[in-house]
Amino acid sequence: MFKITIANQKGGVGKTTSVLNLSAALAQMGKKVLVIDTDAQGSIATLLNVKPKDTLYNFLIEGVKFEECVVNVRPNIDSIFSDKKTELAEMHLVPVMGRERTLAERMEGIDHYDICFVDCAPSLSLLQTNAVLYTRYLILPISMDSLAIAGASHVQETFVLLKKYFEVIPIILGILPTFVDARLSISDQVLSSIHEVWGNTNTIIFPSIRVDTNLAKANRYHKTIFEYSPQSRASEDYRRVAEILLDFIEKNKVSKSGGDLLAQEEKTG
Repeated sequence: MFKITIANQKGGVGKTTSVLNLSAALAQMGKKVLVIDTDAQGSIATLLNVKPKDTLYNFLIEGVKFEECVVNVRPNIDSIFSDKKTELAEMHLVPVMGRERTLAERMEGIDHYDICFVDCAPSLSLLQTNAVLYTRYLILPISMDSLAIAGASHVQETFVLLKKYFEVIPIILGILPTFVDARLSISDQVLSSIHEVWGNTNTIIFPSIRVDTNLAKANRYHKTIFEYSPQSRASEDYRRVAEILLDFIEKNKVSKSGGDLLAQEEKTG
């Protein structure tokens, strides 16, 4: 199972929307996808109009079995949701030895999905640390404003601490430009900045997700973009990103644990 955290310290960059629609695109390609929401706002449950009985809190803190917490939300897509109790999970974890690896420990042996996305709140938190230590790979959505780049940079800065204290080197798999409007100069400026920062690295700069009002409408009606408007710009964009992501995983011959690519990165890192 290839695991990816979706994170940015700035809110409003399209993290949750991207998680849902990339999951939907990959599911249409026949891949089994697991989505874990670590944000106490519970946006994924809200967008899908689901009211789960058990959530991430029950899974991490109360020891409720994975099978009882996971919910099938679409063909080939399962999810563990969050709600306001997720904030309590952080409080309960503070005194726990090895608290930063709680998610990884609870997920041990759960490997029957092709891809797992972990959606994070727009803030540095214990659960975000859990997510990164579990997945080690990140995709950073960046909307078309300078604060979003700063938010992505702040995520990178935390990597220094993770390497120091946990001997783990997180890997930025890709940058996902969102809310791109070619008519606006700010889009050109931010895209140029993205290429300046990550263009000469191993990080993938994914095709842009263009501004599309169908995304907001799809969210309003609790649908993925492929359900609401399968021929829209956003559908095309997310499908292209999913194809590139899947091609990357398959070309690197990643094992179910992701170990092959991790070993390559650590040798060159």
